[in-house]
Amino acid sequence: MHVSLITIPANPVAGNRTQLRLTLDGASLEQYLGAWGHMLVASADLIDMMHEHPYWADGGPQLEFHVVFPRPQTYRVWVQLQKHGVVNTVHFDVPVAKLN
Repeated sequence: MHVSLITIPANPVAGNRTQLRLTLDGASLEQYLGAWGHMLVASADLIDMMHEHPYWADGGPQLEFHVVFPRPQTYRVWVQLQKHGVVNTVHFDVPVAKLN
């Protein structure tokens, strides 16, 4: 499974809502444990952790999560998605800036 990520805004800011939009290679996403996807977000120092489900998803090739990163630093984002009966885990690193 190939998954790409874009963030809106392109440069996330701590304390503000960030949209994490995932695009998959194909449209046969299946629900896993009652949701279209599961996301774990962890700060680099492992102080902040969040578990999220998609804000928007319909089984098609795109889904979107909304996250408010609490502090400026890099966050590791893991996402679990099921396709053709197989659970896939992908990860991304998201740098988050300080609010000016």
